[in-house]
Amino acid sequence: MRKLLALLLIVSSFSAAATPIKSKIKKGMWSDNSTWDLTRSPNPGDTVIIKAYDTVLVDRNLSVSNIHIQVQGALQFTGGGAKLVLDAVSTVEVMAGGTISSDKNASQIISIGGALKYPGNGVVISGPAIANSATTGFLIPVVLPVKYLGFSAVRKSTDVFVQWATSQESGADYYEIERSEDGSNWKAIGRVSATGTSNNTSNYSYTDKNASSKTVYYRIKQVDLNERYEYTSVRIVKADGNNIVDATAVRGNIVLQFAKQVQGQVEVRLVSFNGTVVSRQQINRPVGQLIIPATVKGNYILTVSDQQDIQVNKQILL
Repeated sequence: MRKLLALLLIVSSFSAAATPIKSKIKKGMWSDNSTWDLTRSPNPGDTVIIKAYDTVLVDRNLSVSNIHIQVQGALQFTGGGAKLVLDAVSTVEVMAGGTISSDKNASQIISIGGALKYPGNGVVISGPAIANSATTGFLIPVVLPVKYLGFSAVRKSTDVFVQWATSQESGADYYEIERSEDGSNWKAIGRVSATGTSNNTSNYSYTDKNASSKTVYYRIKQVDLNERYEYTSVRIVKADGNNIVDATAVRGNIVLQFAKQVQGQVEVRLVSFNGTVVSRQQINRPVGQLIIPATVKGNYILTVSDQQDIQVNKQILL
């Protein structure tokens, strides 16, 4: 039982910073642009959502990297040679009510990081189930007592600043920071004690000194007092990262993630749909992850601007 619980189960609540790409028709091909709401097929870095009651068909050999697939409806393989070949930082998550199925064909597979996760041959996977680089096939996910608000890793000169935050902990023991230079081989580089049990926001950070590689991968291993553990999704840090801010709403909080330090002041505003500014905050030289508790609820336009390079306008639900 302990061996089962020890397998890698990626937290999907914040696995992807980019806008999700969603199915929009009842039945369509993965490679057909009309199947998706962004009018394109999925790209590396996407979170792919196959909506409930929709079916997406895989009819050819598809190879995609750094992708998170969430199956709420149906993912079906059809025809000889139909397969999904994913890299080691990708995840496939089948939600309750979702399925993965195939013809009676052994070539219709899903592999992650070179390892077979779905064998085809007419096998049906029903949710909830998850597969990633550390699972043996698809497993029922184990829910551990930590709810994350965000996780980021950004460069600060030759160092990498790793931050994460939780909104709830119950029996958490510690967090272990792991680093990889190829996305497959991981090494523990530090440990931070957990708050333990809390219903308040807890913020954590760790600085990886002299991370000289051009591309570095990070993940957090959360261990509870019963020695169960889980991993976050993977964050990729590149030497030439752009000065871009990502803004999301998570559990009543605004989560901002700055890819590198802004040389100046940033203004964050919440604007109602009738144009009223309901909140305004100035942040000086932000970098990494910032969490701003929201004092209002509902739909708003979030704007983030430094009057120069940064200009984000995004609808969010609080």
